[in-house]
Amino acid sequence: MTGVAATASVAPVDDVVLAELVEKPRPPWGGWATLGMAMSVFLTFVAIQSVVAVLAAMALVLAEPGTFEIDPKTIEKAASTGWIVAAATWTSWPVCLGLVALLIRLRRPWTVRDYLALRPVSWRQTTVWLLLAVLLVVVTDGLTWLLGRPVVPDFMREAYQTAGWLPLLWATVIVAAPLGEELFFRGFLFRGLQASRLGTVGAILIASSWWAAIHLQYDMFQIGILLAFGLFLGAARAKTESTLVPIAIHALMNLIATVEAHLSM
Repeated sequence: MTGVAATASVAPVDDVVLAELVEKPRPPWGGWATLGMAMSVFLTFVAIQSVVAVLAAMALVLAEPGTFEIDPKTIEKAASTGWIVAAATWTSWPVCLGLVALLIRLRRPWTVRDYLALRPVSWRQTTVWLLLAVLLVVVTDGLTWLLGRPVVPDFMREAYQTAGWLPLLWATVIVAAPLGEELFFRGFLFRGLQASRLGTVGAILIASSWWAAIHLQYDMFQIGILLAFGLFLGAARAKTESTLVPIAIHALMNLIATVEAHLSM
């Protein structure tokens, strides 16, 4: 008796079916979710800044009894005092970035590094963007001067004069502020909005407008200049696909502004 060996034929797997079997990477937080969470983080930032300003106003009253009173003017004065700006910045951004990191961790398997696009960029590419940033500063400063406006805003001059300890103010303006603002606006906010229907252009516009609008210490002309800077930072983020370049650009622009404030004293 002869046995017949049966062979099973295996049908070829369709490419589409095979692609569906492969686990797709999880997308970032959606557009609305990103805006909602970003607003929550931003309100936390405002709350911490406000608490620091009020406490500083109380310190001013205690330091010079009879000279100050706890009122909006005193709080406004505290908000433009250099050492208080530094204290508020170093207090608020670590907390807010901690919240951002927590929100990213909830979107596993995303890592903080990948979500915030903390990827290295070549020195050549970075240098080109930095040179373009210097050119933009020259153009905007020239426009400001031609219009008969002060190149150094009053807020910056007052903050510099009341810094208390200048190295702390320099570190705040050149390190803490660029890191916090870029990781939040061009990092977390940009990532979610870019992946939504708004796309890259929408992400650049919203992040830039929001970033410019938070600088209430400046007038509308200066906020307009900041909007131009924000659009430039957003373009750098989109083109390089890295938040490290906007951080470097922001730090350079703040360095130039701080040197200008120093020279104007």
